[in-house]
Amino acid sequence: HFEFNVAEDDQQLTLEVFNSNQWHADDSLGFMEVLVQNLEPNKVHKLVTRLNEGGVVRTDKKLARLEVEVQRVDPRAPQHVA
Repeated sequence: HFEFNVAEDDQQLTLEVFNSNQWHADDSLGFMEVLVQNLEPNKVHKLVTRLNEGGVVRTDKKLARLEVEVQRVDPRAPQHVA
């Protein structure tokens, strides 16, 4: 669970996933971008997105995905009941 402030003019949230490897520095597995203005305020949004791996061709033919729940909290907007 992470909480942080987003400025009014922030347009996207970038989430990047790293591996934890003892032999090499942590390597990026890819990233996803969430357009903040597209999130309905005070509602939990479940997002499942394929990670952007920067054009890397995987030999295992697998697709990296990230599943997250995000919520843009706006005290001025109506509250949603889950």
